Amino acid sequence: EESDQHADEVRSPIELLFFICYNATYQAHSFLLLSVQFLPPVFRSTRA
Repeated sequence: EESDQHADEVRSPIELLFFICYNATYQAHSFLLLSVQFLPPVFRSTRA
């Protein structure tokens, strides 16, 4: 089990970087979708 853990440690920096980039992209995409859904009504009510 220790050997597997060591293998994960050796592999982790690249996987962690990839995971962070993927997660950030996914969160940005979700935030963009939420903004597109919620901003128009707020924008209209604020201007009116």
